[in-house]
Amino acid sequence: MDKSNGEITAEEYNRFKFNLTKEKTDIQENLPRLRRELDLLQEVKLEMDEWMELVESCMNIEELDRETVKGLVDHIIVHERVKVDDKTTQDIEISYRFIGSILSNAKEDAAS
Repeated sequence: MDKSNGEITAEEYNRFKFNLTKEKTDIQENLPRLRRELDLLQEVKLEMDEWMELVESCMNIEELDRETVKGLVDHIIVHERVKVDDKTTQDIEISYRFIGSILSNAKEDAAS
């Protein structure tokens, strides 16, 4: 199609030019945000790959050693013991690297 040959009208040409300019502006405005999102996704993928390597290396362990725990666990919170109706309980919160926290309730009998 050619405007100079009259194949499209001036109005069609101007609408096409406007839409093309708007699309270009939208892309330029969104590009920095999309690049940041891509960088974040690549960082997450690297962390996931590192986590998978760590998990695979732990698949057949026979003894839990300090290095394995350091690789898997970010931190552990041991809460105070609570005694209710002659039963003692104590919450233990384990925060795994890349995964988050898992709360465990360690129960002890009344003799403890």
